[in-house]
Amino acid sequence: MNEPQKSLWQERHIKCWIVNVACLVILAVACTSPVNTSPAGNHDSSAAQSDSKPFEYRFTSGSSAKDIPFEINANKIYLRVHVNNKGPLSFILDSGAAFDVLDEEQARALNVKFSDEAVVRGAGEGSVHISAGAGVSLSLAGVEIVKPNITILPIHSSISNNEGRDVDGLLGYDFFKRFVVEIDYANKRISIHEPKTYQYAGAGKIIPLEENKEHIFINATLVLADGRQSPVQLLVDTGARMGVMLNTPFVNAHRLIDTTPQIIDSVISIGVGGSYRSAVARVESLRMGPFTMKEPVVTLSRSKSGVLAGSDYDGIIGAEILRRFKVIFDYSRQRMIVEPNAYLNEPYNYDMSGLVLVAEGPRFKTYKILQVLDRSPAAESGLQKDDEIRVINGQPASNFTLEQIRQMFTQQAGVEYKLGIQRNNQLLTVVLKLRKLI
Repeated sequence: MNEPQKSLWQERHIKCWIVNVACLVILAVACTSPVNTSPAGNHDSSAAQSDSKPFEYRFTSGSSAKDIPFEINANKIYLRVHVNNKGPLSFILDSGAAFDVLDEEQARALNVKFSDEAVVRGAGEGSVHISAGAGVSLSLAGVEIVKPNITILPIHSSISNNEGRDVDGLLGYDFFKRFVVEIDYANKRISIHEPKTYQYAGAGKIIPLEENKEHIFINATLVLADGRQSPVQLLVDTGARMGVMLNTPFVNAHRLIDTTPQIIDSVISIGVGGSYRSAVARVESLRMGPFTMKEPVVTLSRSKSGVLAGSDYDGIIGAEILRRFKVIFDYSRQRMIVEPNAYLNEPYNYDMSGLVLVAEGPRFKTYKILQVLDRSPAAESGLQKDDEIRVINGQPASNFTLEQIRQMFTQQAGVEYKLGIQRNNQLLTVVLKLRKLI
């Protein structure tokens, strides 16, 4: 398609998806704007007026849909969504996504009309096709949404193997912008509200939001491993598993690879657009408003090109931190309200095996080793890339989900697992003893 022929939809989506695809992977001394730490219930409740109406919606009752159940997988929120009265399909609630998204395979199965096809770069070295789909309805418990256009991407083929389950779509910026979205991680429920009538009466703390190019950001403070403090602007991403990811310019400017005592280098991550490598370490703390998260695990980008090499913002705050709160996103008032839950002081655990795993097959029950980290328990036990894990402590590996296996390899140093491995045509037995890597 020649440049003059691009539609307004395509120009907007290409520009924003160049930023957004990095947020699908996934793994300050003082804020530049003051953080209001007064009870959020005292905040002005008048909603800002939206300057557009990208879709129509109807609540089943009143001006909200309350207590919609969700599943958690790899810290991500999975909602059951009917599309054009078919389904349910599995959508991730993803504040890091620049748009609502429907998977390309599902769109074709639903006979959605495609237009405005283009190619954009992702978090990795590869690229991805993007299209517009016309006239799609999305239904959740208590609300129906009719969208004139929805972004179509090959989400399923890009990240489902890494998730260990089907990913059929994303509820992103369009969804968050239109509603007040309340996420109760502890009880696995979300509620969505009409902004004009919403009033918050709890005792949570307000974190100001800054909105730019279909993303939202907060200001926070990082205390690095050597005690240095640095302000950071972080993109808020409920669709990212990790706690914090720092972009390459920030990593290089603060010499984090060289100055952090313990580090795991060259870990493979998978996102839309392919795989890329990063390092993993701990910092002393992250301060977000009045809350201090001690020794969180941070991902340090090593990318030399693509969006993770950009300097428009410093990094991403993901669901490993957000899940420790009840979080209310109120874009109309430019605020995020957080109430700590029982998870707040849980330790920030990280994999103790040295394995990067993916799930294959029609039910994601074939577990393959994508990477074995150097000098890790997995390397010392003789495990190799492309080995298939068939048995875990006498049980078929297919009895577990990918996330359950990852959690097994994360929880406690010193635990041993007896693994049955298929390597080419050989069946091998390997003992894997976990130890803390960072």
